[in-house]
Amino acid sequence: MNHIHHIIPKHMGGTDDSDNLVHLPIWAHAEVHKRLWEVYGRLDDKLAYYALSGKTDKIEELRIEISKRNFRKWMNENPIEVKKWKNNISNTLKGKRYLPDEHYQKVGDMLRGIPRSEEVKQKISRAKKGKTVAQPNQMKRYEITKPNGEVLIVKGLNQFCKDEGINASNLCAVAKGRLRQHKGYVAKILN
Repeated sequence: MNHIHHIIPKHMGGTDDSDNLVHLPIWAHAEVHKRLWEVYGRLDDKLAYYALSGKTDKIEELRIEISKRNFRKWMNENPIEVKKWKNNISNTLKGKRYLPDEHYQKVGDMLRGIPRSEEVKQKISRAKKGKTVAQPNQMKRYEITKPNGEVLIVKGLNQFCKDEGINASNLCAVAKGRLRQHKGYVAKILN
């Protein structure tokens, strides 16, 4: 049984023209790719050698390595596409949480009351500069539909969400249109 081998492999720019093709037995085809790999150091030839010589245990590892190499090359050559791709991922994940709300509550409880150094306090202070806590007269009004269908008008989300045992950030994301619902609750901002 013979294989068709590209004299100049396709990954090096070879074509399917008849003058670039040669019939080889499988063992010779494997040896040619081994030699190409040894001379040029291309992982594609190493993969072809492993596949043709039956070294299947190494193939998947090499495929992953080739995929990583191709991905890095794509990222370096397509900065605009990479930026779009990263933005799409970021927008898809906005407002989503992957652990139960109880986890975030426990972490918050653990962090409250921890003694902090002056340096840490100053970093926290700098991060909060310019940010204000909404006063009751500044709070937005929301129309909230509960999972049972009951519709409520509330001023500010924090207290409502605390009373209902749901996450205010996620319900805010619903009101802003980033999520469709949060635990069956639907919200929209009223003007």
